[in-house]
Amino acid sequence: IGRAAHRGCPGGDRRGSGAMTPGNIASWKAAPTLSPLGAADLDATQRAGEPPQPVLEAIGVSRYFGGVKAVDNVDFRAFSGEVHALLGENGAGKSTLVKLLVGALAPTGGSVRLHGAPLSAIRHARRDNRFGFVFQELSLIPDLTVAENVWFGREPLTRLHTVNFSTCRTATASLFDRLGVTIASPDTLVRKLSLAQRQLVEIAKVRSEEHTSELQSRQYL
Repeated sequence: IGRAAHRGCPGGDRRGSGAMTPGNIASWKAAPTLSPLGAADLDATQRAGEPPQPVLEAIGVSRYFGGVKAVDNVDFRAFSGEVHALLGENGAGKSTLVKLLVGALAPTGGSVRLHGAPLSAIRHARRDNRFGFVFQELSLIPDLTVAENVWFGREPLTRLHTVNFSTCRTATASLFDRLGVTIASPDTLVRKLSLAQRQLVEIAKVRSEEHTSELQSRQYL
């Protein structure tokens, strides 16, 4: 656990509207060495003599819902290789801030930047910047298998333009092996999984987007 990564001090005054403010929300970061790839990027930047730049940055971000202030003037920066935990009481605005950071909500005030560029829309963040996110509310379809959920909407096709379920299963098993995810079978229906297992599938689904082009190259096999 390291220093707070936003303006103000954790554990500040909790009185007032209940909106997330620099004083009533805490964001803590761990050492960048937790991510070898991110740490390597950070080391390369330092070797080049350049100051490290944040990968993701929120500048004076606020969000109103009608007359209700949910997030109030929050600054946040995340550098390559860092792991953050966002802490706060119920209703403090944690989920709203996360949705602002990933582009699912537009801020009422302030701005969010990814690699220095404005984060304008969710589709641009996911497709152009390979920026993935997993929300608290899972998006899995209970009556589809694990493999079908992981590749939903991006399924490889056979020569007859039907879904190549064999490739889906193989690709899912390979992905889980790389991520260290242990689930009985890619053919398991999601409704049979525990909540913890479903969360792992959701994370794997996001990570699978990095391998979509590789999977699509196997089409018609």
